[in-house]
Amino acid sequence: MRLKRADEHGVLETGIWLTRSARGRGLGGAAMAATLVQAATLGATGVRAETTSTNTSALAVLRRLGFTLAPAQDGQNIRALIRLDPEAGSHECRQSVD
Repeated sequence: MRLKRADEHGVLETGIWLTRSARGRGLGGAAMAATLVQAATLGATGVRAETTSTNTSALAVLRRLGFTLAPAQDGQNIRALIRLDPEAGSHECRQSVD
């Protein structure tokens, strides 16, 4: 997992890489959920991720966790954003898109 500052104030950027043997067991979703909790604990107002439009597993995890998905400017990738409520210490989505 990666969690780092993004260009937008208060928004962190995340990414995840799993070895083939770890895929399909729910580990990615669990790790991403824990990352959202950590981001909220750090006071982030949002978390952004980017993946390819063909990465159906990643897209499913992002949707399941409440990310809003939109095509990236390059037309090949998907940008995902979830707004956080850092005061609640949770990853409640505020239904915002940048």
